Amino acid sequence: MNALKLKFDGAKVAAESKKNAFVNTCSYAVDLGKLSENPVSGGKNCQKPGS
Repeated sequence: MNALKLKFDGAKVAAESKKNAFVNTCSYAVDLGKLSENPVSGGKNCQKPGS
């Protein structure tokens, strides 16, 4: 996770970018068969409670 904190130029990365990278990494692990399901399957399809 430390690798997601900084851009190549040394600037800090926005929190949303780190979250997206983590969700995509988990999805990739599912595609490779390393995980049976995505543990953070929220992403764009997530809805607020009561919606």
